[in-house]
Order: sequence, then structure tokens, then C-alpha cells
Amino acid sequence: MIINETWRATNRVTLEGISIGDGWTDPMNQVNFYDSFLWSVGIVDSKFRDVCTWFQTNAMINMYNGNYKNATSYFDFLTNNDTTPETYFGNISMFNFRNYDGLDESFVKILQDNKASLGAKVDYIPGNDAVYTSFAEVALALRSIKVLIYNGQDDVVVNTAGVLQYLNSLNWEGTARWKRTKKEIWTIHG
Repeated sequence: MIINETWRATNRVTLEGISIGDGWTDPMNQVNFYDSFLWSVGIVDSKFRDVCTWFQTNAMINMYNGNYKNATSYFDFLTNNDTTPETYFGNISMFNFRNYDGLDESFVKILQDNKASLGAKVDYIPGNDAVYTSFAEVALALRSIKVLIYNGQDDVVVNTAGVLQYLNSLNWEGTARWKRTKKEIWTIHG
């Protein structure tokens, strides 16, 4: 589905802006940091870091060759496999590596409780598989729409290094101004 000016006019939708939280939006840039991220925060040792490097490299090779299904299976081993966090990462939460009791979706409650102060008019939905599996097919005309991109620093699935890599590689007319802009760090307590 392509959402553009014609689609919005036809369907009478006014889109003022979007937010992308912990978004998997540039796989080629984002997948390249799992080995170093997991190792740098002490989740894996150097031997398993090499295993992560192998999986992420194979994901990138498959993406480069257009084999996205194969690429996803390599990526999923690192982030979306039910047993990987439990078996290899000490049962950390993939959304907050500082939590050792499995999946933690408390961030959704924080966002939901603070949505008015964030200017949100819709509910937050954690791990929306419909969005996850179809994101590659969605194109947005964003030149005139405000976009807020935010990321949790303790998120394993969408680690900060990968997000910074893709943001710094964007090619758009506002790149130079964005790179000079003072970045804000927000802390939302729940």
C-alpha cells in the first residue's frame, strides 16, 4: 500500500506526523551492529560475538542478494527467536537487556500513560506483527510530514548503534541541518 497525497485526499485522511519507536526501518544498516552491541554491554562473550557476526553477515549477504526471507531467518536467530535470549543471552528481555526475566513490555504502559504529553492520539501497540511483516511493502510520502524517531538505549532488537547508523546515512534535503541540531534526551518514568 502506498500512502501519498492522492491516497490521503481520496480517503480524507489528514496525517500530521508519525512516530517510529524502536523501528526496524533500515535492515542493512541496523543488522550490522548486533555482535558489537551485545558484546559491548556484556551479554555475550567474544566467542559468541563471532557467532553473532556470522548470523548478521549472512543476513546482510542475503539482503544484498534480494533473498529477504533467508535474511530474516538469520536476523530472527539474533532477535526474534523464542529460545535465543533464554539459551544464549541469560534470559534477558530483548526490549531491555537490563531485565533478566524475559519479555518486558512495560515500555508500552509508560507510553500509553504518557501519550497525552507526547501528543499521541492513538494507542501504542507492542510488537505489532502486522506492521513488522509488511513494513517493507509500505511507502510513505514523508517530505511534508513530521517524523519523530525514538529508540530505547537498552533495546537489543533495535539497538541504538544500528539506529544511529541508519539515521546518519539518510540522504534527504534536511540531513545537514539535522546533523547540526542539538539532540534531546528524554527520560520518561513509569
